[in-house]
Amino acid sequence: MRKLTHVLGVPFDAVTMEEAVAKAKKLLTTEGQHIICTPNPEIVQMCIEDESFYEVINSAELIVPDGTGVVKASRILGTPLKEKVPGCEVAEKIIEYAAETGDGVYLFGGGKKT
Repeated sequence: MRKLTHVLGVPFDAVTMEEAVAKAKKLLTTEGQHIICTPNPEIVQMCIEDESFYEVINSAELIVPDGTGVVKASRILGTPLKEKVPGCEVAEKIIEYAAETGDGVYLFGGGKKT
């Protein structure tokens, strides 16, 4: 069962890095396209400033807390997340797994510099 913790209206899966990677691997073996979001405090603020961002985050099947500020806020709110789960590390592990299995991965985001 999926356990979500909300920080300023943004849901986060209460997972460790190991649990997040296991869920991501399971998504790769499930038919269809899947969205994983890695909100940090700046993205939480973007959601507050523009509510359309909430829709994007809420459409994800895995939402990991990418930032110490998110984890600390969850503790202050009394619904602690297990740990910080950096999105770049999750992505690395997913890409490594996809390379081993021959699955495809599409990355969306970043700017001209990235």
